[in-house]
Amino acid sequence: TKLFTARAIRDLYSLSDTVKVSEGANRTRGDYEELTPGDIYHTQDLLRAMIIESNNDVAETFANGVGEGVLVNRMNEIARYWGLLHTHFENSTGLDSSS
Repeated sequence: TKLFTARAIRDLYSLSDTVKVSEGANRTRGDYEELTPGDIYHTQDLLRAMIIESNNDVAETFANGVGEGVLVNRMNEIARYWGLLHTHFENSTGLDSSS
């Protein structure tokens, strides 16, 4: 999921964009509690953290920046484009949305 999130982020953000850590992002289940709401990072630095650490806080911050629906829709568009017709994303973290 994080790789699809990262791929969609490349369409929605520039690597040189700055991203403000959203309120509540550091409370995402499975988080690392390393991000402080209000801190500002470059997209490329947050992408590294998200991919290397599988950091849910970062995925949530990106989703909050453009809207969870916008990011998830782009992820699903990419899956369909690549022919992954039985792949469907519900969120940017890959965490089970039912719990």
